[in-house]
Amino acid sequence: MTPNAPDTVASAPDVQRHLDDDFVEWVGSLLHKYHVPGMSVAVVDDATVESAGYGLAQPPDVPATADTLYRMASTSKAHTAAIMGLILQDDKRNAMQRQHSSENEKITWSTPIKKILGDDLDLGNEYITQHVTLEDALSHRSSLSGHDFNYGPWLGTNYKDLTRSLRHLGPVYVPFRSKWQYCNAMFSVVGQVMEKLEGKCFDEIARERLWGPLGMHNAFLGLDSTAPACQEIRTKMQILARGYYWAKESNSKGLPEQNGGSGKGHYVCEGYDDLRLVGPAGDVVSSVNDYSKWVSALLKASSPTEQKVDAKGDEGVVVSQELWTELTTPRTIVLPSMNFFPDVNPSLDYANISPELYALGWAVGSNYMYAGQIIVHHSGGMPGFGTHVFLLPKHKFGVVIAANTQMEGNKLAEQVGRELIGRKIGIGKDERRREGNFAPKQEGSVSNMSSTNKNKEDTAEATATSIIGAPERASDVRQMSRSAIPEHFDAQSMCGMYSHGAYGQLEVNAAPISASLSSKDATLLDARIIRETSDQEQEVSGNVSDFVMHATFQGARTWKTSVLLHPPPLVAESVQTDKHKFLTLEKLWARGSLTYDSIPDLPKGHGREDDEIYPFKQEALLQSLHIIPCGACLEHISNGKKRLGMILANTESTEAAMRQGDTKNMPLEDWQMKMVWFDKVE
Repeated sequence: MTPNAPDTVASAPDVQRHLDDDFVEWVGSLLHKYHVPGMSVAVVDDATVESAGYGLAQPPDVPATADTLYRMASTSKAHTAAIMGLILQDDKRNAMQRQHSSENEKITWSTPIKKILGDDLDLGNEYITQHVTLEDALSHRSSLSGHDFNYGPWLGTNYKDLTRSLRHLGPVYVPFRSKWQYCNAMFSVVGQVMEKLEGKCFDEIARERLWGPLGMHNAFLGLDSTAPACQEIRTKMQILARGYYWAKESNSKGLPEQNGGSGKGHYVCEGYDDLRLVGPAGDVVSSVNDYSKWVSALLKASSPTEQKVDAKGDEGVVVSQELWTELTTPRTIVLPSMNFFPDVNPSLDYANISPELYALGWAVGSNYMYAGQIIVHHSGGMPGFGTHVFLLPKHKFGVVIAANTQMEGNKLAEQVGRELIGRKIGIGKDERRREGNFAPKQEGSVSNMSSTNKNKEDTAEATATSIIGAPERASDVRQMSRSAIPEHFDAQSMCGMYSHGAYGQLEVNAAPISASLSSKDATLLDARIIRETSDQEQEVSGNVSDFVMHATFQGARTWKTSVLLHPPPLVAESVQTDKHKFLTLEKLWARGSLTYDSIPDLPKGHGREDDEIYPFKQEALLQSLHIIPCGACLEHISNGKKRLGMILANTESTEAAMRQGDTKNMPLEDWQMKMVWFDKVE
């Protein structure tokens, strides 16, 4: 395999080549292994930038290059934090800031957001509402969970609409500032703060404050700001990568390729989702070449001797040493999580995993990949895209990676980052590329990897998450006990419309038996349901009823998600009451033909079905994200009214509870507070 375009390398006689022939050949094997159509990489080594693209940005024939545009997902968070910092450091804005502060005080990271946004901010807890600050929001310690299924165009068109919806997501059940809780929405709250302080839209602020001064002319906020405006921008959009999902064909055991399956499958297109309401959290569109300018500025800021300062102050410096310090000073602890990518870094003993720290839009770890190496980084994930940015300040070294699949693209980014960082610090090839813990154990110490993802959110971005981060691991189908419908349960009475202040309308209807957990080839509404199992998890079996309910969110949503409700495990019968009827909850994510583009006239990226390397098919798919026993509850309240509770938020406490052996088939602790409650509309 060869790069699709000549590498961009600053001329210097002693420059270390990172993207050499050996790397190119190795990357080609990884693209095939993880079924990722294309990837772009930029390496910043002191004053040298080296970049290239590999594979395809748009099958069947559009190559990925260093200038290909990707949706950079949650790596956007670091931009938002930096732009907020630039506003706070601008002395010229003090007068404007003071007029928005009820106490005429200078706004800082520790300023309560309530003082700026007033009645727009209400987090369902009076103390938190009054005291949550800018740095709380940007370090995921606001106590608000990651409610990623509620936002979308149905909710409104600006950050204020999202901010005002947060009052309906309470009560907050995690003590204030006690735990890292990945939350995209709070970055949009900060976006609203910036728009109020500056009197401009966030897109314009980002371009004036950060992207313009850095020369990032191919950086945009979202697709709607890039597609319709002018011919130049429309031309640039033609080099936008299309995102893909690899739909696997399973063997008789239902195992994916790395666990003994056939590995056969095909690509389906992912839609270009509408992320306008969470733009500050994950909707930057850019290239690895443009991102290399951002990385270079950060690395220079980490080394004060690199910055030129005259009597007038910082001359030509966008990111100062002071701002770098503020952005990368840890604010909270990311509790150790079970490894997100087992085939990249096999699962470790939970008790031996080191925590990472989280600053403002950045994770900071010393054992993330190699023992003792401080790495500042952040990943990003959304349907069709996986990204990662790595910084090693001590070595003036940084890496930007973008790929056009989500989960597998994130795995690839982890591997590539590990390889390039290992090359820089002198780690041998066998160690760089071995499967296992990134940081080898050393005498008298325990070291490992604990990465931050939207989707962990996602990922931590989940997954986080998940955006954004990010959604959580797709192959997490849990072993289920033999199930039955709760006694005296009237399924028909459950059908109908439900309502929630932040999630809007939810319609519940009976689903066909083909969608049940016992169905070998599950389908729903002519779409194939993909439920993956591993050789560590037994197949789901034992449903004795055809009872399945399908809950669909009404209105245009950012993420195309829905929920299936199944009978609960028999072991949960002990907690069933006349008032509370528990059900098993399964989260579904639409893929392929079930998605759509939020902006017209973007490149379609449809491949060919007969392509041996990039087989493509237009197919409707529903990917199973999670199966949570007792993850839903139908509650009968006074006067014959009903409400439906579901575990929808991504939280570390939820993930931890689901890992606790046999207790995973029972309701989580404080289950009523962890559920989102929809009132039935009679």
